[in-house]
Amino acid sequence: MENSAADSDEQTETLYFENSPYGNLDAIVQRDSRTVYFYLNGPEPFGTRACWVRNLVSGPLALNPAELQAGIPPVLPRLHCHANQPSPAPDPDQLRVVWFTEGNGAALFELEELLAVIPPWSGLEGFHGYARDCASENEICWPLPDSPGLEERIARAATCWEQWRLGRPFSQLQPVQLVRYEQRFGPSDQYFAIDGEKFPPRGLGVFRDETAVTLATVGMSLTPQPNVELVVEHPVAQRRIELALRVPLVSGEELESGLLRRLAGQLSGLAGVPWKGWTWFGQQHTCEFNFDPARQQAVFVRAGSWLKSRMDSDWELPPAFGEPASLLFLVPLTASQFASVQSQGLTSRLLDEFFAAGFLG
Repeated sequence: MENSAADSDEQTETLYFENSPYGNLDAIVQRDSRTVYFYLNGPEPFGTRACWVRNLVSGPLALNPAELQAGIPPVLPRLHCHANQPSPAPDPDQLRVVWFTEGNGAALFELEELLAVIPPWSGLEGFHGYARDCASENEICWPLPDSPGLEERIARAATCWEQWRLGRPFSQLQPVQLVRYEQRFGPSDQYFAIDGEKFPPRGLGVFRDETAVTLATVGMSLTPQPNVELVVEHPVAQRRIELALRVPLVSGEELESGLLRRLAGQLSGLAGVPWKGWTWFGQQHTCEFNFDPARQQAVFVRAGSWLKSRMDSDWELPPAFGEPASLLFLVPLTASQFASVQSQGLTSRLLDEFFAAGFLG
């Protein structure tokens, strides 16, 4: 299932091609003389994911193992088809794709009819995708589920992308977020665009008070992190985030401009990692981060319930697309602290050390 029809001697035709809003996946609909398939294709670790759409010929009694071994998209056996009558290939002009808002799944439509879905959990435990014309589960595809939740999710995604196309989500959120940050971290000192003029728009604000300089992302929460739902039971509470790095000042000294630029560059790079690598950041996750020679790793600490005894629990980020957003502090770690996080997690002792060092506040 990891090779498209183009890998066989069977002549193929691409009926539809679209690059994802994040620019890292392609949606492709291909046909040959026998079948139509829907593909999502991207670099590793995503790779290629495929879902049967329809047969253009009568289905066989069973899958052809030679086709599978040769990487030829197989014809779905008649046992698994709603109807065994050959169907015409869809009209390319009537095809469209709705991307999941996380960017790691998509739904294929023919006009208003849902044909197939490759969801974020495609590729797990032998599952590839859902197809309208599939009648029973098999190793190529599963029937479209009777799931209002999936249909609502696709409809919400379509509405979201329409808001991006016609509205101004970033320009509406940006000033509200900056005010919230100033309430917590002090006056705004600098602001940088960190999106490289590519979707999605993002910024980085710098805020100063008498004890610290805080760098915080702006607009990251407008795009939900991918794959949270594969690990977390209630993903809505964790999939929209902003990142903050609090750099303590010693005796009122100013932060050296070269250090500020270096830290800002690293934080800006981290802001795009979830959508480039189909991963996510959450409480207690760690990453490489070059703060100084003694601190080459960092841990994410979520502002809110874990820290409400130390922080203002009434402060929160503005919601994004009606969903809550969380602030994750990036806390630099010494080698011994990193070992403690890896073995014991975020203990009260470690949090006390972070507060005492000025990395949380």
